Amino acid sequence: MSDLETKQAKRDAALLKRMRSHLQSKDLISRHDPNQYLQRWFAETTLVSASSGQNSDGSLDWRFPVQKEYLNFVHQLAGGAQAALHDVCTGWTLFTVAKPGYWESFGSSRTLNMSYLKIAKEGEILRLRTKIVSIGSRVAMIRGELSRESDGQLISTSEHHMHNNDVSRPKL
Repeated sequence: MSDLETKQAKRDAALLKRMRSHLQSKDLISRHDPNQYLQRWFAETTLVSASSGQNSDGSLDWRFPVQKEYLNFVHQLAGGAQAALHDVCTGWTLFTVAKPGYWESFGSSRTLNMSYLKIAKEGEILRLRTKIVSIGSRVAMIRGELSRESDGQLISTSEHHMHNNDVSRPKL
């Protein structure tokens, strides 16, 4: 492993540790609201890996089971639930490049384009891998791929365009 690869691996390990700490220490999904629709999903989700990338192309890898609450009437993971999961996970990918004055607030959605390819059933373990494709000071595009862990089959993909909501600083 080259020095550059070693440095990147250390940065990624530190990023993963920082993100896991942040996700565990904050009350991100209110425990006081039993109706919060992502509360149970979030409790059973693991952040497997995080990378800050070389050129602001950070990525995350999430792992979670398909839960009964997110099934449609034919007992498959509902499209709306998939869109919500893509929205949350792709949005968090901005954490990999955020710094003071740059994507501190993670932004807000402009568009979320979904493609549904296969079904997922209750109890199956899924992986949602996200990657920043393009990012600037005002807009970003993050891609997500949801796949079945057991066979690698792609369940759905997303393309999430986001707008930076950071408070602009006055120019001196």
